Amino acid sequence: CVATIWLVNLGYSLELVPLLVKSIALNRVMSAGRRMRRSNMKSTALFGVVAPITIIVMGLLAVWTALDPAQRQSSYILTDTVIATGDTVVAQEYVCKSKSDGWWIASFSWQLFLLFASAVLAFQNRNFREDLADT
Repeated sequence: CVATIWLVNLGYSLELVPLLVKSIALNRVMSAGRRMRRSNMKSTALFGVVAPITIIVMGLLAVWTALDPAQRQSSYILTDTVIATGDTVVAQEYVCKSKSDGWWIASFSWQLFLLFASAVLAFQNRNFREDLADT
């Protein structure tokens, strides 16, 4: 369960944060070009934004893991299926849960924010030249 939490949250962050940083940089370059201004961006500055965000996410995941690790819990569901002996089938399902729902809410909120921001920037970048846009 803990590995799933880490992989999902860190994966989304490592996938979407660099995309957001690149899209924001591309927006700055294009807006500077519209004003006939030269724009100079260094890749180290872009990495300087991605690295701290990733470290913060890793820190929060470490705190979550240390204070309230998610554990596998079973859930039983009574089905409508009846077997030949007349017994009803009970389905068992496993879910990962922490004691506090706040961790899950924070995790889903972060992922939702990343997806929403990516969608907004993708919409803004839709009219860029084909050699600049990664579509």
